[in-house]
Amino acid sequence: MKAISIQQPWAHEILLEQKRYEYRTWSTEHRGDLLICSSANPKIENTIPGHALCVVNVTDVIQITKSNYRELEYDWAPARGEKLYAWKLENVRLVEPFPVKGKLNFYYVDDELIRYAPEDEMDEEASLAWYRKYFEPHLYHRKKKETPPTGEKTDGKAKRTARKTASAGTKTASAKPKAAAKPKAAAAKSKAAAKPKAAAAKAPAKRSRTKTDS
Repeated sequence: MKAISIQQPWAHEILLEQKRYEYRTWSTEHRGDLLICSSANPKIENTIPGHALCVVNVTDVIQITKSNYRELEYDWAPARGEKLYAWKLENVRLVEPFPVKGKLNFYYVDDELIRYAPEDEMDEEASLAWYRKYFEPHLYHRKKKETPPTGEKTDGKAKRTARKTASAGTKTASAKPKAAAKPKAAAAKSKAAAKPKAAAAKAPAKRSRTKTDS
């Protein structure tokens, strides 16, 4: 199957059906199934880096202009001479994540590696179980800071300093791109939300201008 790599958290937003268009500086004549893979970097909390995530159907490719950029959910009109295209993505189908070494532009992945989630056959309980079995183990989590060796003496002032340092580190980390939400598994009532796409996480914060990859 034809595949493409997309950085996080954008790949994750496509999986959650929160991102309906993929923005590129180049057009394509491809229509039909496309395997969405996440890039290995950057690594974003609660997303899966470097794996195949889902299959979408590319139904249209539209050039973004000053008159249609809002309709295409792009953040602002392209500059004069700038060519940008919105690929319309529909019919998102989850697959069991598997490692993929990304490449520029399109590339091909063996169809035998692609195993779809049986979404239409799963109730809420089965949906959550599928998520925990196939998605949860691959989610990226930053490693916790090492704790002082057992028996190391720390007076009150040192403890206060450590707390301040940890607090500062938390603020610094929050300044980085916000983590996308975990796929929401079975809590919602709509057909899209009934898919095993989450397990009780918050939706990602509204994104800034979507990155375009040439």
